[in-house]
Amino acid sequence: MLRFLSSGKIGLTPEVLKKVLLSREAEQEKLFAIARKVRDEQFPSLEVEIRSVVEIGNCCRQRCQFCENGTIPYRSNFRLDTTKLTEAAVHAYQLGRRVIVIQSGETASQAFVEPLCRSVESIKLLCPDMQVILSQGSLKPHQLHQLKKAGTDRYILKFETSNSELYRKLKPRDSLLRRLERISLLTSLSFVVGSGNIVGLPGQSLDDIIDDLLFVAHSQWPMVSASVFVPGRGTALAEEPAGSVELTLNVMALLRILVPKAYIPTPSSLEHLQPGGQLRGLMAGANTVNVQDDALRMNRENRPLDSSGRFTPDQKHLVEIVSAAGLLLPELVS
Repeated sequence: MLRFLSSGKIGLTPEVLKKVLLSREAEQEKLFAIARKVRDEQFPSLEVEIRSVVEIGNCCRQRCQFCENGTIPYRSNFRLDTTKLTEAAVHAYQLGRRVIVIQSGETASQAFVEPLCRSVESIKLLCPDMQVILSQGSLKPHQLHQLKKAGTDRYILKFETSNSELYRKLKPRDSLLRRLERISLLTSLSFVVGSGNIVGLPGQSLDDIIDDLLFVAHSQWPMVSASVFVPGRGTALAEEPAGSVELTLNVMALLRILVPKAYIPTPSSLEHLQPGGQLRGLMAGANTVNVQDDALRMNRENRPLDSSGRFTPDQKHLVEIVSAAGLLLPELVS
């Protein structure tokens, strides 16, 4: 079946997707090889996009069942000062980075959004060729307008699961419809949009994942992703088993085949569950790596986002996995 998939002689129907998702060992390696071929045809420079991540707050109005943000009573809230955010961006720029991801929990307060807008304006002024990516959740429409006007280039808002009932159970303060409306608005505002799912959520079926893949294939976002479920400490799902790394890698490979031109990250959650997982993500067709240098890890003692002893990639790890995957770092990265 993978031979036909490689030649394009067979459509990616739900039946085909199910068989491919269950590929393991030799068949899985063939799938990865197809995904790499697709990636390398679309990105012939073989360069990996490196994203410096800065976490600016752990306050969140959502109470997602799978996320530690705002659910652990002993963890204090923190919010990064706008001056420090700008300093962090300049530091990343001086390292040669040209893409920064600014992320936090979902806080729809103007007291949070307006300083963020000023920071984005400062970053674009001081680092004119820096791509600014925000990951701030489903903010209000006028706030997204503000952030775009301030100079934000891209916005990541994962749909997480296309099963509306599962979404409601896992995110009781939100709805899938509302989420998708925000993603549509981001596109209409000319953000470069990123979205994707979580693989291995409790209650999620293989058919749900197939629906996720078909939804992404229909949407054709410029940035797509699949992350593996990691049970968050202190959450309602803390005792649930983690998602399957193998299944997540197969989802990533299929994302590459379905959305050939997309930037697809290899998530740190893979490394958290399986040493070498991020390298395997690159081998499955990913072409983006997030990195957090020590100087960018603000208020580390608070572990602001999804802590659970998570893995935080640094420059050394970045160089190792990119080299091992036969890919290249951008010339500007020192």
